[in-house]
Amino acid sequence: MRCPQTGPRGLNCPRPTEAPSVKRGRSNQSGYAGSFPGWGAASLPASIVIGIIVGGGLGAFFGIPGIGAAIGGAIGVSAGMVLLAAAIVTASTRSKN
Repeated sequence: MRCPQTGPRGLNCPRPTEAPSVKRGRSNQSGYAGSFPGWGAASLPASIVIGIIVGGGLGAFFGIPGIGAAIGGAIGVSAGMVLLAAAIVTASTRSKN
């Protein structure tokens, strides 16, 4: 390894220093109104579980719980994505204030 100032590394060449650490900003530390809403983070898994339970129950009422659970899960994914998109919009409008 060559020393940029004097040539080969020897007594006159200091050890290379580490790069300065980069602080990653977090919304709570940088003064924004808030971070990503918790209900948005929980919306997708919660709606999938609720959709499967409700769909399975309705499917059992009509005689085919497996198909009802599959349809309920798909509807739950759709509802969860809508709530997640709403949470993203909410978080982005908070950060502009």
